[in-house]
Amino acid sequence: MQLGKAEVLSTRRPRPKITVVGAGNVGATAAQYIVEKELGDVVLVDVIEGVPQGKALDLAQAGPIHRYDSALIGSNGYDESADSDIVVITAGLARKPGMTRDDLLFKNAEIVGSVVEQIVARSKSAILILVTNPLDAMVQLAWKKSGFPPQRVLGMAGILDSARFRTFIARELNVSVENVTAFVLGGHGDTMVPLPRYSTVAGIPITDLLPADRIAALVQRTRDGGAEIVNFLKTGSAYYAPAASAVEMVEAIVRDKRKILPCAAYLNGEYGVTGLYVGVPVKLGRAGVEQVIEIRLTPEEQAAFQKSAAAVRERAEEVMRIPGPDGKSLMHAELKIGDSIFMLSDEQPGRGCRAPASVGGPTSYLYIYVPDVDKAFKRAVEAGAKVIVPLSDMFWGDRFGQVEDPSGHLWGLATHREDVPPQDMAKRQKEFLASMGQQKK
Repeated sequence: MQLGKAEVLSTRRPRPKITVVGAGNVGATAAQYIVEKELGDVVLVDVIEGVPQGKALDLAQAGPIHRYDSALIGSNGYDESADSDIVVITAGLARKPGMTRDDLLFKNAEIVGSVVEQIVARSKSAILILVTNPLDAMVQLAWKKSGFPPQRVLGMAGILDSARFRTFIARELNVSVENVTAFVLGGHGDTMVPLPRYSTVAGIPITDLLPADRIAALVQRTRDGGAEIVNFLKTGSAYYAPAASAVEMVEAIVRDKRKILPCAAYLNGEYGVTGLYVGVPVKLGRAGVEQVIEIRLTPEEQAAFQKSAAAVRERAEEVMRIPGPDGKSLMHAELKIGDSIFMLSDEQPGRGCRAPASVGGPTSYLYIYVPDVDKAFKRAVEAGAKVIVPLSDMFWGDRFGQVEDPSGHLWGLATHREDVPPQDMAKRQKEFLASMGQQKK
């Protein structure tokens, strides 16, 4: 080394670029946690004009006080998100009192499908973290739409559910939450599977510290954790804990921690499940999901997990049958009868075209394109069908509604009104979401 001349020890690596889609409570709080931990620069995207820009600027002005230098950009489009390393998707409608996560299925699938298309076009190497509910179905949809390897598409659920379980255990025993570990498997919903046997306080299983009836009460409160908050808030849902859970995943990836965390991950035979995203413990590092961790389950635990996975699969199959925001269908089989088109899914051979309940099969779901959907919808209701989704003009050019017939079959009825040019699609989508008074999780 020459005396008096500085030697370059390393090249300066740019900070990771992290895009958060959805600037509502969950998205904005996630952006806050990300910059406070100095995990990277943040692009905050939302369809409502001014909201992402204002929140990004507000967060930037907190930087001198909280001592972070991360750059923050707010945008109503996706160009600023180009070449993101990680994308956290929180966009979607929020739960309201009396709603289940599954009630959000159809509307949020439209939103998430569109978001994923925009992101993939600009960030082909990104890792996608889904937060939008119903989580399990949304992450399955995002994986299908993105074409990414399953290791780079995952969902936030188990961390949140486990954190809620840990909180309730700590309060029950009057101990620090830092002493508590907890384990929750399965879907992010009523069939989630908290595992008391793998939940401990300072290494002691809670089964040694609490009677069975108290453990059962804590398990049920964990399952109802999201609904409990919704009932308190009335007009919104949880956001601090969901945002913190998503950011723990971001941190494990950015810092290549190889941390074991419960996430919605793609299973390929693990736990006896194939081709489905379900909540399981995974090793999370810079490449995304580096390993699915299999643990031994008792017969009762395995049965509960299989029940949860079956519920997840049913939701995933439903979401893969709804029309995408580009006006095309996610389905791959069509049957034309006269002027009508019956659309069926063959995404998973043997599962898409299902027999109706009247001949011994499970309840079925069909989309039918007809010449006059208003007339068909009226006749269906007059015949005793229950309205599930009222008729409305969709931004991709269809007039669409959904009914349930007296036998429990779901029917999506639609008439294609117009082909919407790609340049008009984004504008229409913004107007459509704004008209619904879009809220976040």
